[in-house]
Amino acid sequence: MTNKIADFYDNFSESQVKTGTNLRHYHLVNVLKENGLTSSSSLFEIGCGIGTVTKLLAGKIGKGKLVATDISPKTIEIARKRLPENVELYVSDMQVLPCEGTFDFILLADVLEHIPVEQHPVLFQNIRKLCHAKSKVIMNIPNPEFLDLMRNKHPEALQVIDQSLYANQLTPVFEQNGFWVDKMVSYSLFYTYPDYQLIVLKTTEHPLEIQFIPQYKIILRKAWSRFKSWF
Repeated sequence: MTNKIADFYDNFSESQVKTGTNLRHYHLVNVLKENGLTSSSSLFEIGCGIGTVTKLLAGKIGKGKLVATDISPKTIEIARKRLPENVELYVSDMQVLPCEGTFDFILLADVLEHIPVEQHPVLFQNIRKLCHAKSKVIMNIPNPEFLDLMRNKHPEALQVIDQSLYANQLTPVFEQNGFWVDKMVSYSLFYTYPDYQLIVLKTTEHPLEIQFIPQYKIILRKAWSRFKSWF
């Protein structure tokens, strides 16, 4: 199965080059910035393809560390020609870690749905090894309901493996490997119906940082909520 997937993405790489950078790529970089990405952050990207998001991230992480992997040798070959030399690239299916160390962020940008579910337990075991206490795992996947609809209406648009991943299927694997869900939200990017889902994981060791909201903000929120309730 691994070879079949790698072969698919070897061939798929040419269409990735033609597609270029789209709204989803820019959106994911902004999501990372909202979650604390800085120029000195360290980030490990799983399923980088030809490096479209990776290239955007390389422009944001100047003083940190950026490592990216993909199952397809051809896409990594293309990525090496497109990316700065300080980006470390590995061919890997992530069933075995290609390098050591921990990272502030682990990114799976529309990748998890393409990795066979039977590989998810080992995948998240290895992702946990890449995390320190304050690491965040950022995942973007197709909204499973939307993907089910696409499978019924437009199966030709799907890739070699395109699984609908529902929360009740994912959260046990997260919890078994020392993660808790900080955020899971469906949102719309290209369609009026929410076509994507953003998931943010934190480690169970992640320290909670709790501060009181200033009283004047609470008063303003209350006033605004009261005003909206009248209509």
